[in-house]
Amino acid sequence: SRLLKAVLETTLLVNSPEMTENLLTFLSPLVRDDPDTPSVEEGDTESTKAFERQQYPIARLIHRMQAKKDEDYMKTQFKILSTARKHFGKGGVRRIKYTL
Repeated sequence: SRLLKAVLETTLLVNSPEMTENLLTFLSPLVRDDPDTPSVEEGDTESTKAFERQQYPIARLIHRMQAKKDEDYMKTQFKILSTARKHFGKGGVRRIKYTL
């Protein structure tokens, strides 16, 4: 996704629970499987490698999720990470090892 690439290439921080929710909702096709998503066979290394390449930027995104350093920093950071966990937890067994 171009949006994901732009976030990762800039110094932009995802610094609020709302921003986290909106970004991960927009990126949901990369974050979780739809019910009709075909599964990748265990021996299909080409598909597995393509899937891994798709997940690495998502895994890097968590490092951009940082609350502003103010008096509510810890509370806001917890909400940001909880929101991300909610989205990543819906990713399915294959995705979780990259995102969580």
